Amino acid sequence: MVYLYEMRINSPQYIVFAGLIVAAVPTLLVFVLAQGVIMRGIIIPVEK
Repeated sequence: MVYLYEMRINSPQYIVFAGLIVAAVPTLLVFVLAQGVIMRGIIIPVEK
């Protein structure tokens, strides 16, 4: 993410957007794959 900030200064806007998408995809995939575990961790403590 630090590199993306630096890249924003010297690169065209479409390159920066492509970099943001590439940086966001792994986070989104981890969330989708672990969504059940994450939601259980949020919901179960509230039900006690």
